[in-house]
Order: sequence, then structure tokens, then C-alpha cells
Amino acid sequence: MTFATCVNVSCLRCSAWEHLEDCSLALPYLVTGRWLVSSAQDVRSDAGVVVAGQRVLDVGTTARLSASYPDLEVIGGEDAAVLPGFVNAHHHCYGVPLANHGTADDFLEPWMFANLGHRSLPQEMATAFSAAQMIRSGVTAVVDMCSAGDSAESLERSVGAKASAYRKVGMRAAIAPGERWKNRVVLSEGKEQQFLSMLPAELRRRFLNVQSRRRRLSPDDYVATIERLAAEYDGDSLVSVWYGPTAPHWTLDDTLRRIAAVSLQSGVRVQTHALESYYESLESLGPNGHGVLQDLEALGLLGPRLSLAHMVWTPQEDMERIALSGAQICCNPSSNLRLRSGISPASQFKDYGIPMALGMDGTSLADDDDMFAEMRLMLNLARSPDQRAPYLTPGDVFEAATQSGAKVLGMEAEVGRLEPGAYADIVVIDINHVTRPWLDPDVDPLSLILAKATARDVRHVVVDGEFRLRDGVVLGLDVDKLHDEMSEAMNESDGRQEERAVAAELRPHLLKWYAKREVELAATHQDGCRIYDSNVSRMAS
Repeated sequence: MTFATCVNVSCLRCSAWEHLEDCSLALPYLVTGRWLVSSAQDVRSDAGVVVAGQRVLDVGTTARLSASYPDLEVIGGEDAAVLPGFVNAHHHCYGVPLANHGTADDFLEPWMFANLGHRSLPQEMATAFSAAQMIRSGVTAVVDMCSAGDSAESLERSVGAKASAYRKVGMRAAIAPGERWKNRVVLSEGKEQQFLSMLPAELRRRFLNVQSRRRRLSPDDYVATIERLAAEYDGDSLVSVWYGPTAPHWTLDDTLRRIAAVSLQSGVRVQTHALESYYESLESLGPNGHGVLQDLEALGLLGPRLSLAHMVWTPQEDMERIALSGAQICCNPSSNLRLRSGISPASQFKDYGIPMALGMDGTSLADDDDMFAEMRLMLNLARSPDQRAPYLTPGDVFEAATQSGAKVLGMEAEVGRLEPGAYADIVVIDINHVTRPWLDPDVDPLSLILAKATARDVRHVVVDGEFRLRDGVVLGLDVDKLHDEMSEAMNESDGRQEERAVAAELRPHLLKWYAKREVELAATHQDGCRIYDSNVSRMAS
């Protein structure tokens, strides 16, 4: 008998848990709370879930479940709330927080070059650190976009190292490697040589020398290797491999077309950055006059297996196109503030019915990967001073962090909610902090949790029915030992002083270039340029 048959036909009709033995499910237990948030649409008081094996077996009031399953171990209690695990739908595992590198927040374009000066850390170590931070804030699944490396062999090693880290911590992870094959210096199509000619000769020489050290695997090897790895990991209970082309403006059209063909044939999912920064949006019209969404549609990539990270500068006319395609958008509020990209039009995405997930992008405001803080920021940034404007509710934001994230994963029937048959991905938070010193008896639990809860309130995390965090302790990893190993590895790593110096000297030239481009593109981007045109002419001169 399969588990699905057991849940639908037999076990839910039973009042005694002994019948679970017929379903080959071991060590069931009961998780209860003052509040149970089964989903953004289903919040209950004095309720819980029964977990058996990897799945949720039953959902109901604490009184009924305790009577029906009297011998189960009970987790949680009156001072707890029970939530579905969060999905961090777009992330990068930098390992050591960016602030610890001394990398200042900046416009995305110069910030990317500043990252070249970071000391390197072994992939598994960096991923394990990020995974431990995430699981301590209730994240049970993540889409991890990463570098594809310099060869098919290094790509395979990188995916293997990341998969090992996620298995140790016990998280679900979609690993989506990508690379930049064009427009690597400036976003302006076909204008890299023009930009380089503007640089002082010595800086140009040093910059090109730094760039030459960065090797990239070929697009052919990339497409073929991801196709093979996606097939190898297909069916893995925790880890999957996706295509992660870094962004359309950095990826060859032929490569995107081939990715779309593989995705259509095999079902492998795709995530990419798009329309993240203001300057990217100015450069987004291709030689054919089409915007990036039109191009993705023409290439066969815009569809339900595609998720688009950021989309801060989505044109109004493209919102319906996205909604009709079934593609999803991943909002990244902290990252967009830190990298001066703007504020996502999340409430408009909602109005168009676009599935809208939430991601921390490796750049949460405090570099702490706190999903509660990210939800709170998303909620507050979507509140316009115009009372007629659309806005997000706490339920909308919670759905973005759970059910919509599950849709990005292609697992909307199995994660992101707590209901019979779903995977037992569960977060138990201590609500003493959020309820003290007094609580109105009519308070809305979801609004309260989004207003006050933090990662420090997370008590237990369950993934696939197994405890991955218990009483605030990561079970699969010695976090203190990992920190010591990271410190040792960083101290032994190359300081990359030349890369840091070149990035600092390059910054004013990049900003001047984009100011100049803003003036040049004003004719075709009048509405966007009008927002910032007060200082553009001065900066470009």
C-alpha cells in the first residue's frame, strides 16, 4: 500500500494510531501549538499535526488529536506556534557575510566587481554556513543560484559539495548554477570596448589582467552538464539541480533557447535574474526593440518552469504576459535596498495574479538570513502612502514565503502548507516573546507573528519528518566547529589585494558610464529617466 493510498483511504478514518503499522510508518509524533498556521488561508487555535514518516498524517484540534493518538510523543505546546517550513526562493551562499569582507553596499553594477576582492572559501563550507543560518530561521527549502565554474568537472564538483552540505543540515535545495558569457564588463550590449577605451591606460591593463584570471566553462558544456546532473539528481528527496542562467543580458540567446528545449523535454526548472537594477532596465531593450520578457517568450523560456528573481523594474505591459505564462517572480526586498535597485512592485504583481515568492538573496539587511525579518520588510515596503493604491496583507506575505515558494520549486502540492499527505516540513516557534507582556484575546495570530517574531524564536525545525533543529540547535552540523574552520580557511586564503584595488578605482568610471548611457537612452526610456534626470547631465559630463 502506498502512503498516498494510506492517507486518503485508511488512516484518516482510524481513531487509533496502532493502524499506522499497516502503512509501514515508524515513530509517529504529534506537534501542537496555541496556533497552527496550516497555510496563509488556514489559521487555527489549539491545533496541531500528526507526523508519520516523511508526511503529515492528520491535522486537527489538539483535543481530538490527543484523544485519537494517545501514545504519541508531543512536541510544542501552549507556548508555541506551528508553521509550515519557509521557502527561500532565491539565494546565494556567500558563506562569510558580505559586511565581514568589508564590502560596502552599493549600486549593483560596481558592487559585483567589488566581490572579486573577496577571499575564497571552499564551496561546501560556505554552503553549510548559509544553510545553518537559514534553517535556524525556519527555512526548510531554498533555490541556491551559484557560479557554474570554469569546466564541466568543476561544475560537477561544486554541485556535489553543495548537495553534501544541504544533506548534512537536512534542507531541501534546488541548486541552480549559472554563468556570464557576454556583457561581462558593462550591461550595454556590444559596448565593452567603448567603455574600456574610456579607462586610463594603466587601469585598463590591470583590469583586463584581473578579468583574464576568471575562467568560464563553455555554454555547450554548461547546457550538457546541467542536463546530465538534473537527471542524476531526479528523484532525490532533498536535492535537485536546475538551470540558473545568471541573467538574459549575460547569456547567449542560443544558450537560452537550448535551455528552454531541455526544460520542455525533461521538466527541469530554470531560475534567472531579470530587471533587477535601474541601469539594467535602461539597457533592457534588445537590438530588435523587444524587452527582456518578450525575448524570453520568443526563446520559449517564459513559462511555468521559469522563476524570475527581482523584477524590480517590470514594465506594466509585461505583467499580464508573465501572469498568462505561469512564470513566477521571486521578490528580494533586503537585497534590492542594499544594492540600490529599488522597491519591487509586489502589490501590482498581486493584482495581476502573478505567483510571488520571497527570497533573501544572500543579502538580508543584517546579513543574518532571518526570514521573519524579510517577510516584515516585504510587508512594509508594499504599503503606499496613497490609500487607493494596492497593498499586501500579512497573509499575502506569508503565502509568498511558503505556498508561492513551493510553486517555484514545482512542489506546491507537497510543501508550503501543513495538510494530510504533504511533506512534514514544519517550524515550531516559541511565542513567549511575541505574546508578552499582554495580548488581546482577539489578536490575529498571523499578523502578530509577522510583526514580532524573529529567527531567535525558532525552537524546532522538521524536514521530511526528521528534526533538523531541536531547541535551537542544528543537529546535522557542529556550527561552532564550522565557524572555526571557516576562520582558518579565510586566514589562509589569498587576500586578493589587486582585485580590491582595481574594483575601487573602477567604480567612478562605471558610474560615469551609466550616467552617460542614461542620457543616451532617455529617448526610449522617457518615463524611467524622468525619475532621476535632475543630476544625470552633471554626472555624465
